Amino acid sequence: MKFVLKLVLAALGLLAVVWLVVSWFEAGKEIRVLCSGVHSGMEREHVLHTLETGAYLRYRGEAGPDDPISVDSLYNLRSTRCVIELEDGRVVSATLE
Repeated sequence: MKFVLKLVLAALGLLAVVWLVVSWFEAGKEIRVLCSGVHSGMEREHVLHTLETGAYLRYRGEAGPDDPISVDSLYNLRSTRCVIELEDGRVVSATLE
């Protein structure tokens, strides 16, 4: 019985590690893909709507239409970040850091 319990715990531990690794890479990939899809001249509302589709990311933008939007993820400990600069409610640049 102890052997079965150890086997189950080892399998659960392995699944947790696999999930963490996959989430790390998927979070980074999602930020890179969404950041590369943001182009100069896009409206702020369109950018925010696009960011809403992200499963792994989080974004922060101030209330003003010209405040930058910062996109990152806790799944990869914020190691990948996209900063979207705006002017007159439209994208000026999107920089992947």
